Amino acid sequence: MDIGTETRQPNLFVCLFQLGSGEECCNKYWPDDEETYEHISVKLVSSESYPKYSCRSFLLTNTKNNDVLTVTHFHYIGWSGALGEVPLVTHGIMEIITRVQSHTDATLTTPAPTLVHCSGGGDRSSVYICLNNCLRQLKREGRVDVFQTARRLRALRQFQLQEFSQYEFVHKALVEFIDNRGLENQ
Repeated sequence: MDIGTETRQPNLFVCLFQLGSGEECCNKYWPDDEETYEHISVKLVSSESYPKYSCRSFLLTNTKNNDVLTVTHFHYIGWSGALGEVPLVTHGIMEIITRVQSHTDATLTTPAPTLVHCSGGGDRSSVYICLNNCLRQLKREGRVDVFQTARRLRALRQFQLQEFSQYEFVHKALVEFIDNRGLENQ
């Protein structure tokens, strides 16, 4: 297979919803120990809990051909509310983004896609992705352009960052991140 056309499977999942029933919640789709779904075995290898999120590691095994994949699952639990609402504080979401980025940078020699999802398909995910991209730009260039980042995101998928409160939250989170890390002097 040509390297340029190879598709990599995501081995990092970021889940942005509360567990439960209802429009803003989703059912738990991962096992507490080990489960087999048709020919795929999913085994929980490790689990860590933090105030606003948890991190789990799973071993996925294809029982037909014995292919094995390790998957890391980050579950952010600090975001409840209706469509368009944002967390009251920025610290939790910034903490999980920096943790996911550190995990990705430390464990992947060839980056694989990260799957980010929420209950609505774009509401919370778009805020997360915009913040993630802005932080990467800030670290890479020492500056950030939230407007252009949001614009590119909306060009790739309609209805991203639909609410002003989401765009405002991205700005607030970045300002607090810069203030807390002392990046304004770099």
